[in-house]
Amino acid sequence: MSLVLRAVPKSVFLKCRHCADSVFSRALMASWSHTCNLPKTVIPLRHKPDNDQQFQSHISRTSKGMANVLHDGPPYANGNLHMGHAVNKILKDFIVRFHSAAVGMGLVKFRPGWDCHGMPIEHKVLKSIMADASLGDAERSSKMQDPLFVRQESRNLATSCIESQKLGFKRWGISADWEDPYLTFDTNFVIEELKVLMSFYEKGLLFRGSRPVHFSPSSQSVLADSEIEYREMQCTAVYVAFPLSRLPDSWKSFLPVEDAGVSVLIWTTQPWTLWANAPWLSILFSIMFSQKSKTRVAFCCWNGLL
Repeated sequence: MSLVLRAVPKSVFLKCRHCADSVFSRALMASWSHTCNLPKTVIPLRHKPDNDQQFQSHISRTSKGMANVLHDGPPYANGNLHMGHAVNKILKDFIVRFHSAAVGMGLVKFRPGWDCHGMPIEHKVLKSIMADASLGDAERSSKMQDPLFVRQESRNLATSCIESQKLGFKRWGISADWEDPYLTFDTNFVIEELKVLMSFYEKGLLFRGSRPVHFSPSSQSVLADSEIEYREMQCTAVYVAFPLSRLPDSWKSFLPVEDAGVSVLIWTTQPWTLWANAPWLSILFSIMFSQKSKTRVAFCCWNGLL
C-alpha cells in the first residue's frame, strides 16, 4: 500500500475560522482517498435482493431439473431478526451455495419456512393487549379470554413478522426461494399434516397413554418440556420404598400367601418429584427382607425402574 501526502492550501481551512478543524479534516480525507492502493471490486456495498440475478438463474435451473431441496428449520414469526437468525441462515447459505457451485454435487434449492403457531406468538399478543392503555379492565380481560380474538391477532402478528423477517433475510443475501416459503398456518400445510397423522394411525403407531402435562397458570396454556425452567435447588438424595399394590404371579411361589408387604426400592436426587412418580419394575434381581421395617424390598437394575 502506498500513501502520498499532498499539500493542502491554507484557503481550504481558513475560509471557516470557527470550524477550521472539521473543514481541514474533510479536506485531508478527500486528498487521501485517491492515494490508497486498494483493490477494486464491482460488488456493491449493500446487497440488493431485487437484483440478485445469479440466484434467480439458480432457481430457474433447479425448477427445471432434479434438485435437492433443503427445507428450513423454521424460526418463530414473532419478532425482529437477531444474531441467532443470522448464524442460522448464513451457515445454511454456505451449504446451499457450496453444493450448488461444486461440480457433481447437484443443485440445491433452499425453501424457507416459518413456524406460525405456539406460545411465543400468543404470549406477545397477550403482552400487547396488556400494554394497550386505550382498553379498560373489562374490555382487556374479555379480549385476553376470547380464544378466537387471540388466534386472529396471533395470525396477524405472524403475517407481519414473516414479511419483515423475509425482507431482512433478503438484505443479508441469503439464497432461498423467498416466493414459495412454507407457513405452518397455511391450509394446505395443515392438510398434509393431517394426512401424515392418518398414516401413523393406519400403521398402528399411535396409542393412548398417560403422561404429565405442564400447565402455566399465568399464560393459561400448556407448556412443552423445553419451556420448563426449574428453580435451582440442592436436595439430599433419598431412598424410597414404593409398596406394590399387586404381586406378580411368579412371585407367589416363594412368598408366604399371607405376606404381601413387598416394596420396590428407588433412589432419586430429585425428591420434589416423588408425588408425581409412578415406578414400574421390569427385571427383578432379588427380594430382601428388612428387619427394621419388617417388609420385603425388591431390588432391580437401573434401567428396569422408571
